[in-house]
Amino acid sequence: MADFLIPKKPEKPDKEFSFPEDLSVLPGDRISFLLSKIGAFRGYVTYLLGIAVAEQKTLERQINLKTSEESRKIDDGSKTQKAIKEEVSLLPEIRELEDKYLEINNKIIRYTSLRDMYQGYIEIISREISRRQSVE
Repeated sequence: MADFLIPKKPEKPDKEFSFPEDLSVLPGDRISFLLSKIGAFRGYVTYLLGIAVAEQKTLERQINLKTSEESRKIDDGSKTQKAIKEEVSLLPEIRELEDKYLEINNKIIRYTSLRDMYQGYIEIISREISRRQSVE
């Protein structure tokens, strides 16, 4: 982990955040502050997204291994692959892993949405900064 920088969680996260309706009325220092704050949140959410994706891949492998292992135990030659697969999917260990997988998938969806929202805000702020620079 020491090979790369890990973004720290931004301090004092707001419970709610409303993006200003009109950036053109904000002073330059306020726009810079917004850009820094939103950039920090985007970095942190991207970091969390990476962790969640790694956890999801690990769980996927665990599910596949456990499913294969349990399928071999159940397969006595008299059942179809479909019947074996259905029986294995009902096992508590498999269901527990699949529930965790779904939880992580929901996190990934939330983190991706947040990252995309923050990226959109950054692009809007950057356009405003560029507009101001071209006027000067």
